[in-house]
Amino acid sequence: MSNEHIVYAAFDSKGNCLYVGEGKPDRYKHITSGVSHVYEANKWHFKNKFIEVKVIQNNLRDRKSVV
Repeated sequence: MSNEHIVYAAFDSKGNCLYVGEGKPDRYKHITSGVSHVYEANKWHFKNKFIEVKVIQNNLRDRKSVV
């Protein structure tokens, strides 16, 4: 089981940060999927709003695994 995590952020077309999240390496994909737990992200998706997702930091350890 991998403990690798990332921090990612979603930006609009003007470069405004809309959301910051963390999770497993492919977690950032949810923000543009239309089935996110983030209600606003789903609204952006279905309104065809531009969202750019950038991985801010990777190769982090899951905070739950730190003792």
